[in-house]
Amino acid sequence: MTRGQIRALWRRHVRDTAGVEWDDTEANEIINLAYGLVQKEIVKIDRTAHVFWDYIPTTAGTSWYELPSSFGIIRVGLKTNTADLAWTKLDPKGYNKLQEFLDPLATGAQVSATGRAYYTVMGTVLGIFPAPKNSVSDGLQLIHTPLMSLGGDSEVPRVKIPLHLLIVYWAKLIALGDTDESSGETRDRIREMLDDLPLWYDLPSEADSKFEVQGLINKPTTQQFHFNDVNP
Repeated sequence: MTRGQIRALWRRHVRDTAGVEWDDTEANEIINLAYGLVQKEIVKIDRTAHVFWDYIPTTAGTSWYELPSSFGIIRVGLKTNTADLAWTKLDPKGYNKLQEFLDPLATGAQVSATGRAYYTVMGTVLGIFPAPKNSVSDGLQLIHTPLMSLGGDSEVPRVKIPLHLLIVYWAKLIALGDTDESSGETRDRIREMLDDLPLWYDLPSEADSKFEVQGLINKPTTQQFHFNDVNP
């Protein structure tokens, strides 16, 4: 289903086909929130289900770079100069631990005691240490699981088609919460569909490899519903 079709079905579920309670902008915000919650549950089953490759320009002497909205980082690569044909994989280090691998220079700059660069995540920013020596337009390669949203009525959610209905149910619960007489039935349908997620997504064989969760869904302006509320 497209976003337009999802919104039309959602309006029937919340008995607002005329758009009296929620205009399309408000409805789209609710649908995107529900879409994000569905993605969150999918990532728990298969962290590579929605992998994207993004490229961030590096600036010489700059260590910190803003991250895109994301559930988790799978791999970070670095180009040291524009002539490089590939990105060198960087290993992750906690920021405090990272200082043990860096030797300060008299100039105030830093150099890796191991001769290698590392990355660290602090909130919504990515740190590269030592800082890149050159400015490269696609200097950082970020393989990650982004938090996707639907920006147009013709867009289709990038989840398995049967789960489009899960977006509708979750959006209904976000909009109506516990005030609706059918909230219990809606919760049951959500729980059933979440229980079936392993049928649609496989847990990767390298599931024990490192996966850094660093992104959060922004707090909505409408009523927020958490999966924990579904659990009996």
